[in-house]
Amino acid sequence: MKKLSLVLVASLLSSFTLISTSKAADFKWKGRYRWEGVSVRNSNLANGGASKAYMLHHLILSPEIIPADGFIITTRFDIMNNTGALYRNSQMGQFLGQGPNPTGAGGTTDASNSNVLSQSQGSDMLLINELYLTWRQEFAALEVGRKAIHFGLGMTHNSGAGEFDHWLDTKDIVGYKMIFGTLFLMPMIGKVNEGQLQTEDDVNDYMLHFQYDNKESKLSMGAFYEARIGTNGGGNDAPGNMAGSGSVTEGWESKQLNIFVAREFEESAIGFEA
Repeated sequence: MKKLSLVLVASLLSSFTLISTSKAADFKWKGRYRWEGVSVRNSNLANGGASKAYMLHHLILSPEIIPADGFIITTRFDIMNNTGALYRNSQMGQFLGQGPNPTGAGGTTDASNSNVLSQSQGSDMLLINELYLTWRQEFAALEVGRKAIHFGLGMTHNSGAGEFDHWLDTKDIVGYKMIFGTLFLMPMIGKVNEGQLQTEDDVNDYMLHFQYDNKESKLSMGAFYEARIGTNGGGNDAPGNMAGSGSVTEGWESKQLNIFVAREFEESAIGFEA
């Protein structure tokens, strides 16, 4: 009985410790639910061509955890995602009417994988598109993890934060943001693919983000430089027509520079990106 009492007391103390620890942290939820209906008449412009009509819905949950002063853990969970092979890693959403056999192919075995026999919809997967830690300092911030990248008008780097954005760009990064008044400079190293540990076949991004934001004049301008390096043929999985042959034997290297300028007025705004 003494041993049992000690176990109960220890369990109560452990529970109390967990509860008090959770109260010390700050936990915030935000997100977005999107439903859209699309109808396109005679999409191929043929004589008597067929029409297309469908509905999509999608849920985004973005909890934010503040475990201690200066530390923020940001996440993004996508629910009801498009399961088609052409739209992976997107936020297109899922059709209203997603059966357990989305391909419609025959040869099903029972009600669990047959559209006409099923009593329930096809289940969906939870996708994690963002998970990163921010360590905020007085005039700087360290960011580590998977983060949505946005620059300028979103022409190339788009975080997909708009109400009806269907695509988003994410990167696994280690970055350090340095703030100098109305401008900041942020060098980042992105790990696109780690590859095999015993070989040098990684794909890395080397990025530099510079931006000027003046809240009084509502003027913004900036530049974003990105270089992607695939160390050798083992890390280069580009299609053959891009690499010059059917079998890729050389590394990959690409560079890109984006610049933008934007200005807000009382009832309008204008911006350019190149």
